[in-house]
Amino acid sequence: VNSATQITANVTVAIGATTGSRNITITNSDSQQGVCSSCFTVNAAPSVSSIAATSSYQTATNVSTTVNGSNFVNGAVVSFSGTGITVTTTTFVNASQLIASVNISTSAATGTRDVVVTNSDGGVGTGTNIFTVNNGPILYTTLDNLASVTSPARGTGTGASVTTAPANDFLAAKIGSGIRVDAGSEYARLQETDGTTKNVNLSKGTVEFWLQPTYAHTDGSRHALFSLGTWASAGSITVMKDSGVNPLIVSVWNSSSTFLSQMTSVPSTNYSWSAGQWKKIRFNWDFTVAPGVRNSRIYIDDVEPTMGNMSSGTIPMTAESASQYIYINARGTADTPGNGTGNAIIDEFRVFDYPW
Repeated sequence: VNSATQITANVTVAIGATTGSRNITITNSDSQQGVCSSCFTVNAAPSVSSIAATSSYQTATNVSTTVNGSNFVNGAVVSFSGTGITVTTTTFVNASQLIASVNISTSAATGTRDVVVTNSDGGVGTGTNIFTVNNGPILYTTLDNLASVTSPARGTGTGASVTTAPANDFLAAKIGSGIRVDAGSEYARLQETDGTTKNVNLSKGTVEFWLQPTYAHTDGSRHALFSLGTWASAGSITVMKDSGVNPLIVSVWNSSSTFLSQMTSVPSTNYSWSAGQWKKIRFNWDFTVAPGVRNSRIYIDDVEPTMGNMSSGTIPMTAESASQYIYINARGTADTPGNGTGNAIIDEFRVFDYPW
């Protein structure tokens, strides 16, 4: 009892309590009672049925994921079990859908997590083990500045360098800063390996980054996005927007230096971007698969467009080499305007040793 006009009570609502309004009764020590009719309401607890995306990886930032369920209210908050996952915002869409923006730390434990929704009235709903944290990239450079290339957040920076004009041409980008390549013979590069630490597995993996081109995808010129190894060298993989009819292509030279031109490609009619538009690019490959099984895919903003060419089966690749480099926004050191020059800002460059 706080005063003659105020009482504080701690209330527990059972899981199976009937929803709806309730009366509150106060009984004094002399047995006199007062009743407040329908002045307390038992609400339905939220429930969580599913989430999309169902997984992400260590070091991921600004991951937008939709939580589905029921009985959500405006002001509901999403959280995850365990440590290492931070929800930066929760947006109420309607009573059955919330959107959460998530960051996953580099040290977050891998494995499944519960997704928890807490309503503003304290009601809690849990989706058990419906989100998975996967291993992070073996190479991760934020591309914020020169130091982020020579000392990447993950991987080795041994032998890494940046060649741009002006020097160290890092500009405001999707997250922090990114590197701009807009002239011939410009690039950022990191060794495939320093002999101990690998930055790439040429047989299988994933490359993901943000791209802001200075050109429309139908400009008729060739623009490199990245190359694992110098263009045309044995064991190299190059992804670029090609000239002519403007397909987005993957070209590979296998361990015998056989050129597999446009082994995977997306026709210009099946993708698009405009100058200055940010696009998330993801390419994955597994050159160890059996004959008849697709070995590579391209995603734009997490959606796989309809392909033109689709490669399948095993492709023998060379071992990773300290004398070969991962080129960002380039195919090598000798690209020329209209024939390889990136003409874009690239940000948040990651390389994984598994396809996803």
